[in-house]
Amino acid sequence: MRALGRGLLISLVTILIAVAGVFGVVILSSQSLDRYAEAKSREQVQRLLDLELEELANRSRDYSWWNEAVELVIYQRDTDWAMENVSGYLQNQYGTDWVVSLDREATLFHGVHKGTELEALPEGLLTAEFKQLMAEAIDTDFADPEPASDILDIQGAPALVAVSPYVAYDPTPYATDQAHGYLILVNYIDEAILGAWRRDFQIEALRLLPAAAAPPRETGQLASLPLATPSGEPLGTLQWRPEHPGQSLLTQLLPWVIGGVLLILAGSLFSIDGCEPMAGWPMVTSWN
Repeated sequence: MRALGRGLLISLVTILIAVAGVFGVVILSSQSLDRYAEAKSREQVQRLLDLELEELANRSRDYSWWNEAVELVIYQRDTDWAMENVSGYLQNQYGTDWVVSLDREATLFHGVHKGTELEALPEGLLTAEFKQLMAEAIDTDFADPEPASDILDIQGAPALVAVSPYVAYDPTPYATDQAHGYLILVNYIDEAILGAWRRDFQIEALRLLPAAAAPPRETGQLASLPLATPSGEPLGTLQWRPEHPGQSLLTQLLPWVIGGVLLILAGSLFSIDGCEPMAGWPMVTSWN
């Protein structure tokens, strides 16, 4: 009987070791799953950023590769037409923060910033990186012009910037093999964009941290994506709370695992106690 009790005890220890091993595998698997989910969420945010930039660039191309715009904006300098069909329209329809039309010498013809028409380009707007983007925009196939776009520092805030050359196509009296000016579109990476991403793509607690700010202390694991200019100058960090499917799975399984272990312990202890002889009773070793 005592040998049987020792056997049950050894079995109990073996079971507990096995349960611990399985539980360890589950924990490691859940952590791996969470890391994978975080990496996928980072890819999603980067993809959304790229798509937002691509849409802005395509929009700039749509409104600059346009014979009527070349004639009326660049050469006739019709500010009313420009406001109604380019600058004002793009702001009203798409919420574009800056819409700026420049001639070939990069002199302002018409521009709007958040609904206010510009009298002159703000000091320091056309930074070296901005001018580099403009140079890339006119280095294109004028039969099928491609815009240039990137994330730049616009007056101290990160912004999506797209530049397209004003280009004419046949039939037109204007040259079709050159840029006649620039159309510049700027959208700040602000609450308007981030709020839409939170709402449409269920990205929890998404926000932009300034470049100089230290990440605040928060409960829960956070994911981040740093933003930088083409030269590498930091512009801030996008931060959000990704899903943790492994952690959720572990939370659901933990009560069952603990309950199972307790049942095994209770059953094994009951079996061991049942094998002990009662006090004062002689052990029967033989029937003879």
